[in-house]
Amino acid sequence: LTQLKEVNMLGNVIPIPWVSSKTSTPTPPSSSDFILKIQTDLAGGLTNDNQFQLRRQQYNTDPTIPIIINYTVDWGDGNIQENITNTVTHTYDVIGTYDIKISGNYHGCEYYGGGGNDAYKIKEVVQWGTDTVWFRMWQAFRHARNMDITATDAPNLTQCTDLGYCFKYVGNNMVNANESILTWDTSNIKVFNGTFHGATGINIDIPGNWDFSAAEDIDYMFNAAWSMDQDIGQMNFTNKLKKFNSFMADNSSTGWKMTSYDLSSWDTTGINQFRDWSGENAPLSDANKMPLSPGMDQWDLSNLQNYSQTGSSTNALDLFGAFQNCKDSSSTTFADIVSSWATYLNQCARIDFTSCFKNTRMNSSLDSWPMDHGVSFRYMFERNPDFNQSLANWNLSSIPSQSMMNYGGYEDMFYFATSFNQSLEYLNLGAVDPSGWGYVMLDRIGSGTAITTANYDAALVSWNNQCIALGAGSAPNADINNSTNLKYTIGSTAETARTNLISTYGWNINDGGGI
Repeated sequence: LTQLKEVNMLGNVIPIPWVSSKTSTPTPPSSSDFILKIQTDLAGGLTNDNQFQLRRQQYNTDPTIPIIINYTVDWGDGNIQENITNTVTHTYDVIGTYDIKISGNYHGCEYYGGGGNDAYKIKEVVQWGTDTVWFRMWQAFRHARNMDITATDAPNLTQCTDLGYCFKYVGNNMVNANESILTWDTSNIKVFNGTFHGATGINIDIPGNWDFSAAEDIDYMFNAAWSMDQDIGQMNFTNKLKKFNSFMADNSSTGWKMTSYDLSSWDTTGINQFRDWSGENAPLSDANKMPLSPGMDQWDLSNLQNYSQTGSSTNALDLFGAFQNCKDSSSTTFADIVSSWATYLNQCARIDFTSCFKNTRMNSSLDSWPMDHGVSFRYMFERNPDFNQSLANWNLSSIPSQSMMNYGGYEDMFYFATSFNQSLEYLNLGAVDPSGWGYVMLDRIGSGTAITTANYDAALVSWNNQCIALGAGSAPNADINNSTNLKYTIGSTAETARTNLISTYGWNINDGGGI
């Protein structure tokens, strides 16, 4: 018999002891077996064309429950392997399709990471069985792009709290799962992060059938699930829900679905972050932008003030890309959002506005928002063809100096915001922190804008005065690159200020010169 081998966590293939009984016919299945149909030579797998690697879950999300791994595998070719305690690789005599029956303390599979693992070789989940008690289903079938679920029973999720990335990138083949998957008991599941991310064939009423009462994290749950178009307003969230970043982002290659459903009934009182609702960074045409979902302006976001990012030096509420590539809908507009969210944002001490309104047509005044609490404004209005609101009332002079500078400043803030014609004199530069970058990012700050010479003159004078006030050694350096449309007045105080910024403070200014 060919000796079985195990691929350890470092990718090394090592022999492992095993006990085999070879029979003329495979053993009949039991209702307790977890059964997978695999095809050994499907492209993209990690192992050879006559092999299959069966991975097991590596961790337990509940440390009070001991992990006891000791399971048996009937490989479907007459070989039975017992007393397995880890991931295992089996070599078949003949390339082909086999039903693998797993019994004992297995606790489920885990195909983590990117492509190039044997999830590609899984054809079907034939039966979930009663023996396999899932402690978590994190990345259980990630990249199982050839897999369908024909099982009529449901997995045992009584000890499971995590479905993170469970079906990520399963592709279009999960067509028989429509009925059985709706019967799953998800009442204990806390993490739905990326559960159906890239599951392009899924379009079943999960929102109306699964129990989300324990849900804390639904980030990326339906991200790039291009066929999904179900009423997400039915989801029975409670105040346990903390995160739904990019929840339904990239939902279609030609436009977003699931946006016409009323979300005013969502319990958002536990939410402490909001970013990348659309999730699409590349510019989209107006027709393909994501409409703002009805009811978003009615959300209670009072918990945003309690955002805490462990290990982050900025510890700022994350509005990174919050509305990029979004557009007004018939019932909810940017003006509604700005007005209704003002109270909640004013309670937040620090906010990251990076890309917040990038590639949108938002043109509402943000005077009611606490812009003085911002730690980054990079790309905030990039490629926004409509925004043209004054910054005079943003009170940016009160921004703590390095909270912004270490986080990127104003780079590309108005890059190709073609209607923008306001003075940038209100942008606070802040003092140099010796432990920080030592310069403010103003790259392409005015490139592609309609900023007039008068407004650019005012900005140069203001920035020079700020540097003088800070003094040598504290005044920041800055780059103003690729802003050839910005022109200053020759012979004016603006020209003097510009010259001083370059010669005294080392600024690199690539503007359109003087007129």
